[in-house]
Amino acid sequence: MIKNMARNNLLIRLGTALVAIPIVVGIFFINEKFVYLFLFFIGLGAAKELSQMSLCKKFQCYLRYVFVPLFLPILVVILWINVSNSLEIVMALLTVITVLIISIIFLPGEKLLPKSKKLVYIYSNFFGISVAFIPLLMQLPDGIICLLFLLAVVWTSDSGAYFVGNFFGKKKLAPRISPSKTFEGAIGALLFGFGMSLMFYKIFPLPLSLTQVIVLGIFIPIGAIFGDLFESMLKRKSNVKDSGRLFPGHGGVLDRIDSLIPNFPLVYVISTGVIP
Repeated sequence: MIKNMARNNLLIRLGTALVAIPIVVGIFFINEKFVYLFLFFIGLGAAKELSQMSLCKKFQCYLRYVFVPLFLPILVVILWINVSNSLEIVMALLTVITVLIISIIFLPGEKLLPKSKKLVYIYSNFFGISVAFIPLLMQLPDGIICLLFLLAVVWTSDSGAYFVGNFFGKKKLAPRISPSKTFEGAIGALLFGFGMSLMFYKIFPLPLSLTQVIVLGIFIPIGAIFGDLFESMLKRKSNVKDSGRLFPGHGGVLDRIDSLIPNFPLVYVISTGVIP
């Protein structure tokens, strides 16, 4: 019976992926405004799930700890890209916004937040700032192909973790945070992700050097693992199994994007030539 349930869940996951992946990839080739609209809806879905995890019952609470830190960095980046296209100004504003938003929690008279709400607040900040790197990446020459490279490596890494973990997983990776994750699954994520990075480099006109691809092939899966673990910790502290049910077999928006969150800034930094 357990094997049948696992098989059914796998079929559901594959079906959802076969529908969702072409849609997501296609959006990046249609029009830049469609990407912004897509990010807006992703942000709304994430905000809804984070507000449920934070147990915010008042609109002011939701606005302060979820909506503003999640959306403000993205909106500022999009605005400045379309108004001045000055990357230095964008990065300076992002830094200021980060400091201002995080400092809210330490304002005089601010009550100490419960741990679950504090984690949601931190994640909202990190989510908003990280996703703001998507439009920045799109401004780079061949930035879209870099984004597709990131998606391919992360999705392959996640699949490697899922299959290797399910078939060979024995030693728990972080039992207090996510009992289902194993060391074997993490190794599968690293191997599958690294293999996909090299394959993508050979097949597609990726504007990155082999050294950059190797670095990203190693660190993207590692970032994906940590992103997944942090969201698992957030769910555990909030007593929820999945962040949502939007994607059958996969969970909610956060369940699907958690592995990408640490990697948007990473790919941007490497793509701008920090490592030749």
